[in-house]
Amino acid sequence: MLSRRPATAVEVWDHDLDNEVRRLAARCDAVILDHLGTEHALGSLPSRRPVVYLSHGGADEPAPPVGASGLRRAALALDHHRSRRSEHHLVEKSEVISAISADDAERYRRQDPPGVVVRTPPIHVGARLAERTIDVATPRRVVIISSWFGDAKANIMNLTVEGLAPLIDDNIELDVFTDGHRPGRDLAAAHPMVRFHRFGPDLDAVLAEARIGIVHEPIVGGFRMQALDLLFRRVPMISAAGSITGLPLEGGISIVEVGSHTELVGAVSRLIDDLDTLNAMHELAYDTCRTLFTVDSVTDLSEAISQAVNSVRNRRFAPSNG
Repeated sequence: MLSRRPATAVEVWDHDLDNEVRRLAARCDAVILDHLGTEHALGSLPSRRPVVYLSHGGADEPAPPVGASGLRRAALALDHHRSRRSEHHLVEKSEVISAISADDAERYRRQDPPGVVVRTPPIHVGARLAERTIDVATPRRVVIISSWFGDAKANIMNLTVEGLAPLIDDNIELDVFTDGHRPGRDLAAAHPMVRFHRFGPDLDAVLAEARIGIVHEPIVGGFRMQALDLLFRRVPMISAAGSITGLPLEGGISIVEVGSHTELVGAVSRLIDDLDTLNAMHELAYDTCRTLFTVDSVTDLSEAISQAVNSVRNRRFAPSNG
């Protein structure tokens, strides 16, 4: 709580990284800052180097405290304030700001930044299944892909797992994939039938035998990359409202959106055996996004970076009026 930086920055930034940033930035034409956790680097960059901020959308707009009380709630609220301040600083100091969704782009433009805001949908580099059919032989499996990185997201995930765990008594399997940040031992011990995995080769195998995928980050919001893992592997999705900003899916038709953990549990129970609806959902979602999230997504960003580099270079070598 004593640091002026948000928790994400404190966790990733140290003296060695600062020295490496200074060394590399001196040799570059432009500096790309990926995620608000890198805001601290602004003080280490040489002048006359265009800065490009790659926003992660909702992941860069941290959640207010949820599922916490007392001192922990106060700490989360303070970190929320610090994160917003860091993001504002990044937008203010960047020549190019990359926003994943139209909502993110508009939010940054309202800040009236000196640089250009470019909408840059992410690239999906994983599997794209040509076809898939969910039938009675498909396990009654529900999959969550998320993370316990950061207190706010950890609180959300704890609540989600605790809410869904009772479904196991109805013979529904629950698999949770996370990055290197694992759930607490207490949560895993309390729900031994929930299978927790690290991201790895078994993701494809588990999703191939899943009926429903869940993207439930109702407070964090923004664009969630795990939605693309589910969509292009043809896993029907249930999401919290606001969890998939930037995906052109229609609620109630190609995706089901819920407003609470109670609604989430109800949606899973209602859909898990409705095979016709599940197949229709993933077919429509895939067809809607079939040509999207490819390498063409970064064309505008690449052009904006090139223009920023050329602009700085021209100013550097412009003849002096004196």
